[in-house]
Amino acid sequence: MLSNKKRNASFLKRNTALVHIFSTQFNKKLLLLKYHITREEAIENTNIFKIPPYYKLFSVVYYMFFFFYL
Repeated sequence: MLSNKKRNASFLKRNTALVHIFSTQFNKKLLLLKYHITREEAIENTNIFKIPPYYKLFSVVYYMFFFFYL
């Protein structure tokens, strides 16, 4: 049986991975809508490090609430 610390750490890792996936998908869609660029260009230009910090913060807070109140 996992200890609480290990369980929380694995949950956090999974949560941050999901937030990363969701935020990159969100950013790709934003690029597509805002600049009317092709999907390939959006994939090429989208990187986790290029996402502005407030998007990261918003997505982390949003998905924390989403997962805890599910």
